[in-house]
Amino acid sequence: FSVSMDTDLEKWNRAVSVDGAEWIQVSDLLGSDSPIYRLYKIKGLPTGYILDENKKILGKDLRGPDLYNFVKSYFGKPGN
Repeated sequence: FSVSMDTDLEKWNRAVSVDGAEWIQVSDLLGSDSPIYRLYKIKGLPTGYILDENKKILGKDLRGPDLYNFVKSYFGKPGN
């Protein structure tokens, strides 16, 4: 699930098409005026978050082996 911080619908649609991402893409087209910026205290892009069902941040900016290990550990725990 990706949240774009774009402000131009045409440019955002073109980028989604060119990137070929196979996951859900959304944008309110408000850029840095988006409430998402304030809610998650975004300081720069790209930024990645892992959220639980209550919108609690479990991980931030995990990539490569760190992301793999987090997912493996989190989903390996009873109750997850």
